[in-house]
Amino acid sequence: MENKQPKVSIGILVWNGEDFIKLALDSLLAQDFKDFEIIISDNASTDNTEKICEEYIKKDRRIKYIKQKENIGSDKNFSFVLDESSGEYFMWASYDDLWEPSYISEMIRVLDNNKSVVLASCIKDEIDKNGNSIQTGPYYNGIFPKGTIFKKVLKFLSKDMDVHLMYGLMRTSVIKKIHLPINFERKNRLNRGTYAIDTLVSFRLIFEGDFYIVNKVLFHHRLMRKDTDLYLKSQKKSDIILIFFSKVLKMFLNVHGYFAKVRGITSESDLNLYQKYFLFCITWIYEFNAFTGFLFYYFISFLKFIHNKDYRKEYYDGALKYNPVLKKNQIK
Repeated sequence: MENKQPKVSIGILVWNGEDFIKLALDSLLAQDFKDFEIIISDNASTDNTEKICEEYIKKDRRIKYIKQKENIGSDKNFSFVLDESSGEYFMWASYDDLWEPSYISEMIRVLDNNKSVVLASCIKDEIDKNGNSIQTGPYYNGIFPKGTIFKKVLKFLSKDMDVHLMYGLMRTSVIKKIHLPINFERKNRLNRGTYAIDTLVSFRLIFEGDFYIVNKVLFHHRLMRKDTDLYLKSQKKSDIILIFFSKVLKMFLNVHGYFAKVRGITSESDLNLYQKYFLFCITWIYEFNAFTGFLFYYFISFLKFIHNKDYRKEYYDGALKYNPVLKKNQIK
């Protein structure tokens, strides 16, 4: 007998996630809604991730585990779990996040009862490596943003939208139809990396339907500082200078690539020519503001990092708090 198609498909991306993958799987398996499948794509982990996942496969037949032969990058990993999904609804899940038991059922209730909604999400709580709450928000309730597509795009670009909307529950047919922004280079040659892919996916979905935000804290995002170990490899000022210059260059490429994709998405939309032109102008302004804002941030941080030992220690302590991979003996 063929297996019944699940209502929900959950795609988990993981790479060296032995510290948190158990907690994430336990959180998903504890959902009060049970009709789902979990698709784990292991991006060639070198730790105990595979062993842990194999243990869970034996416990629950709803879990499917695939280990990539080599690291295919986050872009292709996002696409891979989506392509493997078969449920009516789909959600991406990070290996280090947590969900309240009613998360999926609350999101399904929204999508089942609101045909115009293509993505259901909730209020997010950010937690540290120990699961302690750091901050909560932003707060929305109901359909957001509202209005015409043009107004929605303006609100999305001008407001501080939650980048984790991408990890809400979506209609599988819609997200598969639009593909991901990382695939747009086939038409526009705008692919410059994966910077802010979560925001880009949410932005693309605006043109397909409504977003609905449940006014409850049902999703716990673990806040990690995964790139901070770069600063811990050397205490030489020359090395620190090189690191900062490389980060500024990467920032320029990432920010421009992000706004180029935003303009590419807008150009392919059904908005009229005048609306597109206005949005292009707006995005160039936002891009310039992003450049200047990041440059100011990096310049001030650079001065503090070079001349203030207390600042370096505070930065290192923060890195250790949010990233258990880093070792205390790296700090001098």
